[in-house]
Amino acid sequence: MATLGANTRNAYGSTDRQSCVTDTCFATFDGSAARTDEVRHCNRGGPDGGHPNTWDGTRWQAVSGRMQHDHG
Repeated sequence: MATLGANTRNAYGSTDRQSCVTDTCFATFDGSAARTDEVRHCNRGGPDGGHPNTWDGTRWQAVSGRMQHDHG
């Protein structure tokens, strides 16, 4: 049985994926080169899309606040 490599093109169209940095979220987002303060959302479904992640120039950070789909 074959496994997909880390850089395999997937249904989301990117060859580089980054794990969402929000605790308990296992979704991913496009991990290609980013501009400082750029915000990308993970592919977790929900009314407002996924969790926002922002590039601080060195690494991805979770944006503060909760998305609507996280409310219980």
